Amino acid sequence: MVVMNVQTGAIAAMQGGYGRKSGNLVLNRAVDAYRSPGSSMKPILDYAPALEMQLITPGMTFVDEESHLDPNNPDSVWPLNADRSYAGPMTIRRAVTVSKNTIAVMVWNEIGGDTALWFLSREGIDRTEEGAYPAQAIGAFTTGMSPLEMCGAYNTLAADGTYTKPYAYTMVTDSNGETVLQCNPVSYRVYSTETTFMMSDMLEDVITSGTAASY
Repeated sequence: MVVMNVQTGAIAAMQGGYGRKSGNLVLNRAVDAYRSPGSSMKPILDYAPALEMQLITPGMTFVDEESHLDPNNPDSVWPLNADRSYAGPMTIRRAVTVSKNTIAVMVWNEIGGDTALWFLSREGIDRTEEGAYPAQAIGAFTTGMSPLEMCGAYNTLAADGTYTKPYAYTMVTDSNGETVLQCNPVSYRVYSTETTFMMSDMLEDVITSGTAASY
């Protein structure tokens, strides 16, 4: 678990395991455990970049249908949705709400894989060395993401489009009050405030009426 201060980018809380701490510099799962992000990758790799590039709007309609979007296997049906069904025409807002894999990959194709990875790197998750491939659109990376990386990326949306590299201290002084270490947080704009407003507003539907509504 990682919790960040949206205004400053500071790490407010972190939990990397449970039980008694058994040593120093041991595995911290919040920082060092890289796991598949699954559908949580869609907003920060597919939809937010497409909004920023003005390729989509929340009300734009795509068709959720049987697709053949794997260029290496053009005869295979891919991607499949979690429920193995298709719902036909729907808005981008609805596709986000119910987490449709088909439409996420379609949007990723509109952006272009290299551009999508560029946006992801600007959000603090650099996987450009992997090269672009369609499965990334729905969270399938060779190297997964840590909770710290994902928190920093999503904080970009919460902070009106400005990414701040997460930091755990501001200053370290010695016994004489002299500064030993000084933190100078790195921040820069990734998205417009309009993009982050639309993306965040759509993500609220995930909680109220979408895939996370029952939790």
